[in-house]
Amino acid sequence: MRLSENVEIVDGTPIAYLRDLKALVCSDLHLGYEGVMAERRRYFLPKANLSSIKGYIGSAAAGRVVKELIVNGDIKNDFSKVHLEEFNELKELVSFSEGLGIRRFLLVKGNHDNFIGRVGEGTGIVIYNGELRRGEYVFAHGDKPVNLNGGKLLIIGHIHPSIALYTRLGAKERLRCFLYGKIRGGKMLVLPAASYFSEGFEISPGSESELARMLGGDVDLGSIHALCIGEGETLDFGSLRDLLDASMEE
Repeated sequence: MRLSENVEIVDGTPIAYLRDLKALVCSDLHLGYEGVMAERRRYFLPKANLSSIKGYIGSAAAGRVVKELIVNGDIKNDFSKVHLEEFNELKELVSFSEGLGIRRFLLVKGNHDNFIGRVGEGTGIVIYNGELRRGEYVFAHGDKPVNLNGGKLLIIGHIHPSIALYTRLGAKERLRCFLYGKIRGGKMLVLPAASYFSEGFEISPGSESELARMLGGDVDLGSIHALCIGEGETLDFGSLRDLLDASMEE
């Protein structure tokens, strides 16, 4: 789905492509998740996260000129230390990306990325604190307020947005989604979590005030659209205001 001349959502993936920068952008990978869960909570999960992320990146790079991969925070999962599995998976992801012809790997630190300098040593990752400004774009994780200050498009992660669909029998399925629309001074693109295990922040009745706070406080929910990840396509579910109002009516 093309959002502008230079900004494209890669259909079927949680990744955006910036044509003018020749860059793929994703967020909230949470590498090492399975290892951390096994160590901390004795939950033994199938090793699915890294392979899923590599699949997304490979699909997004196919047929496109890609020189950079920008990760908008939370590349690792553990808050308190550097987990061995995080280090190994990061090295594997960088090597995989280089095999696709991606020569620059940029990371904007997220709230999970404590001690990331130790994890990134020797990998060639360029790490930015707070924000990264490139041309008309402002990249930030989204856990702290950021102003456009002359930029045109703010790209964040952190929120892990999703919406829920229900069958007639009441079964629920969550769809991860991008959020895109106007904010004061420009536009905003919120990336969904790339992590296989992310359930996401569900946009539903009762979530309005928290959602508005995470998006910047005074944002008009009628100007932000939910663009959901489908099977090989991106589905526009309309504005957040319309979605919330429709849910209330039900």
